[in-house]
Amino acid sequence: SIIIPVEDDELQYIPECVDSCLNSINSCAEDNSYEIIVMDNCSKSFFEISFTLKSVKYYCLEQKVKFLELFKEAISKALGTHLIFISPLEGLTAQKLRYAVETMQEKGKNYFFYSFSNMKRFVIPFLKEKNQ
Repeated sequence: SIIIPVEDDELQYIPECVDSCLNSINSCAEDNSYEIIVMDNCSKSFFEISFTLKSVKYYCLEQKVKFLELFKEAISKALGTHLIFISPLEGLTAQKLRYAVETMQEKGKNYFFYSFSNMKRFVIPFLKEKNQ
């Protein structure tokens, strides 16, 4: 699962970010068992997001939550056994996707953070708890 947590000011970058994820998956994934989860932290924007692909899921929280809770909510929606967290400002390239998958395999982890290094220490205990 590729997880994209989103705050108000980042919502405009979602279409391009999701496109970059889809292009990366199509160019280097051996199978199409990926899902992309966009978790919107109750944006006040009137920006409508809809995706026609079943592999792209958009959730908008009804109330604004702390960023850690946004991660937890996204993780609870994920169907995948491996999670890649990316920022909507950065997107995902095929090279980044390959690196994340290889690193998870080498280290025996089921998560990879491309951004949010400040959140990593808070989210990892929740990920370990979920996997037990």
